[in-house]
Amino acid sequence: MTGSVHLHLSTASMASTTSLVERSAAFSSMLGAHLEVSIARVEARVSSHWAGEHFAPVVLDADVDSRSKAIRLAAAARTASERLSLPLALNEYALSHCTVDRRAAIIARCHDFTMMGLAGGDSDGRRAIEDLVFASGRPVMILPDGVVAPLTLGRVTIAWDHSEAAARALALGLPLIREARRVDVVTVDAGQRFASGNPAAAAVAYLARHGIKAADRTVQAQGRKVGRVLMETAEAAGSSLLVAGAYNTPRTRELLFGGVTRSLLERPRVPLLVAN
Repeated sequence: MTGSVHLHLSTASMASTTSLVERSAAFSSMLGAHLEVSIARVEARVSSHWAGEHFAPVVLDADVDSRSKAIRLAAAARTASERLSLPLALNEYALSHCTVDRRAAIIARCHDFTMMGLAGGDSDGRRAIEDLVFASGRPVMILPDGVVAPLTLGRVTIAWDHSEAAARALALGLPLIREARRVDVVTVDAGQRFASGNPAAAAVAYLARHGIKAADRTVQAQGRKVGRVLMETAEAAGSSLLVAGAYNTPRTRELLFGGVTRSLLERPRVPLLVAN
């Protein structure tokens, strides 16, 4: 693959670790891609509220910790870049606490995909990922915190329901899918009606026209959440990556199969590529 990869880190995120930096750099090197690392250094400021003075020492300690973490992450990125002879751009910026990070999405728009870490149960991290997916127009690869195995593309599972969202994820994920040794196109039967008896067949044919051999598979939901079924299926197959689509409606943000990606993000166990 060649191309360009973006790794976004935040000093407020438990999943933004030096280990994540090292794994992302190694993955970018494997792809032959340029890597840009953006570090959002979240500033802790003393409130002007009457109680602000009371909490000032705690706030100042938090700010020092944030600055120290940003320094460690930047150093890890430079070290990995030198060790791997990996082209690197480093972009660090300050972000006020509770401020929506728009800059990450702007940076992401000129990269093939963005990588972010996510700890289980981290609702703030999940919202940050959703914001990036919908605001950047580029795919986001979510790496579960605590999974330390090297990133590979041995086997890729594609979640498919023949929707616009699934089609966009398939097309935007094609450069990574092409690198896989084995590809599965998985449809979860949760009682919905499809236009064709085997909705994955068209996706398999599309991949074949790009020189990618894929197998289609239908899994019964049996009352379980579709997101859980997809994650369990990908994990049982030993997949290195699960690809899923995302869409938004005027009132709220929903993810493929009526909230599938949202449920996938609750406790991911396999790296996940989502696109809108």
